[in-house]
Amino acid sequence: MYLRRIFIGAFCVFFAFNAYAGGDPDYVKYPKGYQESFTNYATMNRNGKEQVAKMYANEVAISSYGKDQKASAGSVIVMEVYKPKKDADGKAVEGSEGDVVSFAG
Repeated sequence: MYLRRIFIGAFCVFFAFNAYAGGDPDYVKYPKGYQESFTNYATMNRNGKEQVAKMYANEVAISSYGKDQKASAGSVIVMEVYKPKKDADGKAVEGSEGDVVSFAG
C-alpha cells in the first residue's frame, strides 16, 4: 500500500509538470483575428503590477454572460499578458485609469 501511494504521488507530480500550457504560442494557439473580432472587455493588473492583462471574449461569451452568468458552448476567452513599462526607478508606469499600468503592446 505504501509503495502504491508513492507511485501514485510520483505519477501525479510527473504529469503535472508535463501538462504545462504556458503562454508560449507553441503550446497555446490564439484564435485567428481575435483582436479585431472579439471584444476587449477588460485590461487589468496582475501579480502586483508586474503584469498587465488584456482580456478578449467572442460574441457568444459576451451574450451568454449577460443572460445567465454561465459561458455558453462556443464561448472563447483570450488573455494577453504583457510586462509593464517601467520608470527610471524600475516601478511600473501608471496609466490614465490610475491602477492599470501602461504596457508595450
